[in-house]
Amino acid sequence: HAERPLAEQADFRPHADYMHNLYAQGAVVFGGFLDGGPEVLLIMRGSSADEVRTALAGDPWMADILPIDSVAEWTLGLGQIAES
Repeated sequence: HAERPLAEQADFRPHADYMHNLYAQGAVVFGGFLDGGPEVLLIMRGSSADEVRTALAGDPWMADILPIDSVAEWTLGLGQIAES
């Protein structure tokens, strides 16, 4: 899959719509590619890692184009994120 541009990957529009919806709902706070490569970092709101995995499970890309490598709970130590 990595040989084709993102917009040409299967189910690009449903994936993009799904992620934009999670962002609009306040579940995704930040997201982007790591160092221009194929890996993505998402900062999400959720009460647990399981809740985050469940929120992402409906994304058509999670099965094979952007599978979840790991989900870790995180506590902000510097700065602030606006409440949704």
